[in-house]
Amino acid sequence: MNRITKKPQYPRIRAEGLKVVEKEHEAYMPRAAMTKWFKSKSKGFQKLYCEYYGVQTASIHGPYPWDVEAVLERMYSGRLSGSQANWD
Repeated sequence: MNRITKKPQYPRIRAEGLKVVEKEHEAYMPRAAMTKWFKSKSKGFQKLYCEYYGVQTASIHGPYPWDVEAVLERMYSGRLSGSQANWD
């Protein structure tokens, strides 16, 4: 939950039933959970996700949730937000 806006922090991730791991000063999406999730999706889903994800930095444990959230927002709504809105 975002303390300022009182809105869920990662609504698209939450809607997909994915878990965000927050440890000490790091947040990430576990790679094993992401792999399992991709296998549950349609054949072209992972390819499109990877195309939109592009080249992002990531934790050694998995991608950062704000990057995953931005990609999902773009995939489902077509709207660029978060890390998708800025050129790296």
